[in-house]
Amino acid sequence: MVTTRLVFGAGLAVAGLLAGGAAGAASRWVIQSTPNPSRTSFLDGVSCSSRKACTAVGAYQTGSGAFKTLAERWNGRNWIRQPTPNPAGLSPEMVAVSCPRATYCVAVGSTGDGLKTLAEQWNGRRWAVQASGTGGVGWLTGVSCISPSVCEAVGFSGFNGVLAERWNGTRWKVQHTASPAGNSGLAGVSCPSAADCTAVGYTGTGGGTFAEQWNGRSWAVTATRSPSGFSFLYGVSCSAASACTATGYYETGGGNNKTLAERWNGRRWALQPTPRSTLTGTAVDLAAVSCPSSSDCIATGYHWTAAGQRVLAEQWNGRVWAIQRTADPKGTFSSQLNAVSCPSASYCIAVGSYDISFGKKTLAELWAVRPAR
Repeated sequence: MVTTRLVFGAGLAVAGLLAGGAAGAASRWVIQSTPNPSRTSFLDGVSCSSRKACTAVGAYQTGSGAFKTLAERWNGRNWIRQPTPNPAGLSPEMVAVSCPRATYCVAVGSTGDGLKTLAEQWNGRRWAVQASGTGGVGWLTGVSCISPSVCEAVGFSGFNGVLAERWNGTRWKVQHTASPAGNSGLAGVSCPSAADCTAVGYTGTGGGTFAEQWNGRSWAVTATRSPSGFSFLYGVSCSAASACTATGYYETGGGNNKTLAERWNGRRWALQPTPRSTLTGTAVDLAAVSCPSSSDCIATGYHWTAAGQRVLAEQWNGRVWAIQRTADPKGTFSSQLNAVSCPSASYCIAVGSYDISFGKKTLAELWAVRPAR
């Protein structure tokens, strides 16, 4: 199961000991070396089918200023860049990816040319562009695949707001969605089964959160909890139909934001307390989440500190959320974790980027529980 989320920039970095994790074990985030095709490169989405099979996607900027799609593959030892096609467009970018198998992935995003939707498929040997369902203005921001013949992608359309498309192994088809009032968009989606998907997003009217559920026949809006008028859900992960976690942030006024987490139990959404993780400032977000089980979740994002914007990671143990100790690449002023994927409760990969002078660099981070000595 894979989760994805909407990206408003790129960034990442993490490393350090965690005071917690599994009983009798120690765990830590470790920065991995990743390819950088250009001075400005970033990773927006990641999906791991196992510890030795992860795919990350994003984009890089060429010398002409245009962006091109980027995919990198983790084989358990190192990250290797994969060639990707670039459809006709101003600046194509892949922002989310889902890999139900080690030899199959689907990535989604936008062509950048009038914001047309983009979908690409990896068959274990090469990437190929798929014809997405809209053919018009839109952006796909999240994708979740059960198998090579069942994928759900969500995002927003320039005409209808909320956008959902279904992949049947041959083609993408736009689905009818039950959009809330106002300018709305879906940011992330998670499908524990072919007949059950949960997508989360936000409304432009009042900036409140909302969620939609697919029951195999239709989409229906479910009421979420919005702590304030401006509340946003970007990431969602469902380990089962009755166990979903969504994350984001909400504004408290006076230039302060706080992290946001909500839990779906099969009947309703409920707010979860998250620890304060930021100084007074506007930059804080739990932008992505991955839950390998109902009692294990890792959420990642960023927060504002005295040293600048820094990465943030929090862990749910089935009872409470706790902040994980993280560290950033040296010399950077701004970094963030854009996406996270946990194939098990003891192993996660997070990706993103960090700022350098006149550019960005890709980063990947590994979190693994290891036996205590």
